[in-house]
Amino acid sequence: MEHQRCSSIKGGFTAMKSSEKLKESISCLSNMSDILMREGELDFAQSVQDVIHAGRTIQDSDEALKEMSFLYRSMHGGAGSFSDYFIWRDNFDDRVEANKEFEILSQRLWELLGNNHSTDQP
Repeated sequence: MEHQRCSSIKGGFTAMKSSEKLKESISCLSNMSDILMREGELDFAQSVQDVIHAGRTIQDSDEALKEMSFLYRSMHGGAGSFSDYFIWRDNFDDRVEANKEFEILSQRLWELLGNNHSTDQP
């Protein structure tokens, strides 16, 4: 399935409306999920799908972004969490290349979701 590419992959970052931010977040997460599935990381892929589901089912864009932010950030806590994930290849150059898009997506998702948390959730 072809997904819309994230702004950071296309290049550039501009101020966005919540609805645009939501659409791009879902696109980036979908691309990330595809990578995780391809790499056999089914548990992490399911967690990413849960974040996408929140974005698609909550009607208000601002509320959807808050919930997505909470869910995405919660994946990154503790040892062995999503923040430790990288794609392994035995050859260093292959490993660097394999992780490029994943790292771009991760960085962009922090830009999109990093500051959208409500005060009632940690």
